[in-house]
Amino acid sequence: MSQYNKTVLTRAGLELAKKANAGQAKFGITRAVTSADDWSGKTTQDLEEVTAIPNIMQQGTIMDAEEVESNNSVIGVSLRFTNKDLSTGYQIRVIGLYVKEEGQDKDFLYAVTTAVTPEYMPGFGDKVLYRFNMQMYLVIGKAQAVNVVIDEGTAVTHGQFDKYKGELNQDLEKIKDAHKEDMSHVVKSASINGGAEIIPNESGKLELFFPDPDLSKYVSLEQLKELLKNKADTTAVPDKTDTENGIKEAKAMAKAADDKAQDALNRKADKTDVYSKSNIDDIHSKTYFRKQGMDQNGNAVEIRANAVKQSNGGYAIDIYDTDKTAAKLQEVLPQVAKLNTAKDGVQKEAPDFNTLTDSGNYYVTNTSDATNAPSSSWGNLVVWHGTGARIEQVYFPDSRDAPFFRMNSGGNWLAWKQLITKDDVESRFGVTNGKVANHENRITKLEQNEFTIRHYTKAQEAEGMAWVNEDPTHRLVMVTDG
Repeated sequence: MSQYNKTVLTRAGLELAKKANAGQAKFGITRAVTSADDWSGKTTQDLEEVTAIPNIMQQGTIMDAEEVESNNSVIGVSLRFTNKDLSTGYQIRVIGLYVKEEGQDKDFLYAVTTAVTPEYMPGFGDKVLYRFNMQMYLVIGKAQAVNVVIDEGTAVTHGQFDKYKGELNQDLEKIKDAHKEDMSHVVKSASINGGAEIIPNESGKLELFFPDPDLSKYVSLEQLKELLKNKADTTAVPDKTDTENGIKEAKAMAKAADDKAQDALNRKADKTDVYSKSNIDDIHSKTYFRKQGMDQNGNAVEIRANAVKQSNGGYAIDIYDTDKTAAKLQEVLPQVAKLNTAKDGVQKEAPDFNTLTDSGNYYVTNTSDATNAPSSSWGNLVVWHGTGARIEQVYFPDSRDAPFFRMNSGGNWLAWKQLITKDDVESRFGVTNGKVANHENRITKLEQNEFTIRHYTKAQEAEGMAWVNEDPTHRLVMVTDG
């Protein structure tokens, strides 16, 4: 069996009811609609804020309306919903009534009721007609201010009523004519208890006279009541034992009631020990919350806020817009995550070195398939992304070759440069114990133009070094990137 909650007036409905009660407005109930949306979780306050019924499934028929309170402030509206032309069944979870204020063009949602146990409205696929009747009670201010539009199929017009009245009168005339003969029979005489015969007078009436009865043997009703006052009903009078037991039970019950009352008095607080509502409000108004927090610049500041009374009677201490700790923490957490990533390093498989622009450590694998790599050896890439567009990259090959570095300035990557190690310098110039072997001789030969110098590219470096080693005394090689 379906069950629905009490009807709730919307905010707009309540305002209109107030105006109607003050005689400032009139309105008419225009339509009733249903919805299958589940509003069981909405509070009364939520329903008051509703302005329309969503996902309307059906529009019902307004059958009747009647006043249910003597002050004409509440009416009961009878509604009917059928499944005619309904293709799919549904549960009637929400019912709403719309009204239109006199002088306005559009109607609006006046009242809503939600289901505790919804009524199921089946589809009309099987051609079986189903009806659901519903009574909604509305606060309307004054009944005189409300006009209810009733479905013509549930009422009769004055013409129809006059027609039915005429047909009924015709039927009565037929009955009268059928029994006319019986009705014309006249009583010729009568007697009382077989006594003397009485003849009707000239007007056809029988003049019957009944003698006063002899009441000397009887008592009056008042006398009987007086006699009964002094008599007891034996079925209602207990014996002595029952009476004594009843007295004992009554005493026990009286004592229990007295003990209960005394206990209630003992539990009742003394007025001198209890704060009044005004005392509580005063104490709460002096309550405050104090903590250390952050301002919008990240500075440590004192956060302090007093308790403020709310519309629901409670108190709130609001520091939501004052303390920026959470907002600053939200900014720091991504940075910490980046630092952890930079600390632990990220593995990249055959990357494009031009795309590795975020600061951090990258362990690069499969550099033979990588793009814009300075070496074919696996290794570690360190990236510093400074302010603006300045980015620095340093690559440390696993082959133990000297590191490579380059810079991106203005959005363009410069060519890779390889650092030269101390061992490379000493090997190139024959340094032994911190001195260049035969440097004086070499300088002399250089001054005398006795050196042969050749230029090699980086890719030809091995070839150039082999040429120098054939005659290191008289040969020098210059190696460049291009």
